[in-house]
Amino acid sequence: MIFRVAKGPFVEDFYQCVTHGFYTDRWQEQLYTTFTLVFMFIIPLLILIGTYLSTFMTISTKWQTLLREKKASGHLNGS
Repeated sequence: MIFRVAKGPFVEDFYQCVTHGFYTDRWQEQLYTTFTLVFMFIIPLLILIGTYLSTFMTISTKWQTLLREKKASGHLNGS
């Protein structure tokens, strides 16, 4: 378990989740932080960007097709 509850260094009772003393080397904490960043921020961000781009491209393609069909049938003259 990475997190544990520890009493804060204050006069009043204050408890918080900490990781002090869990990692034996600095690289372990850096690996955990990088892993967390990638899987909780970078990957979801890339998925969101991909889905938004896909949606935009689909709408744009359909819109262009609709405009071409209207132009070919003569309905694009404003009347």
